[in-house]
Amino acid sequence: MGGLIGEILDVVATHPALRGRTLIIVTTDHGANLYAQNAAWRSDPGTGRPPYGVALPPIRNGDAANLATAFLGLPPVPGSTINARQELKIECLRLPPD
Repeated sequence: MGGLIGEILDVVATHPALRGRTLIIVTTDHGANLYAQNAAWRSDPGTGRPPYGVALPPIRNGDAANLATAFLGLPPVPGSTINARQELKIECLRLPPD
C-alpha cells in the first residue's frame, strides 16, 4: 500500500492482535458516493450547506461516532442527533485473508 493510511493498514494486517479485530473509519469531504447507498434518509447537498435539522440531511463527519457504535453492536451515543438511528450504510472494505 502507500501513504499514511497504507502504513496503518499494513500494521493492522500484520499484527495478530489487530488483524480481524480492528475497525478503521476514514472520513473525507469527497470520495465514494454514499448518497446512492443512503438515498432514503440522506440528501446530497451539491455545493450547498444545508442547516442542521432538515428532513433529509447530508452526510456529515458527525455521523462517524454512531457509525462506529453500530459496528460495535452498541447503542447510539447518548444525546446524539447525527445518525442517532444508526442508519448510515457504507461499503466495508476488508483485508484479504492470510
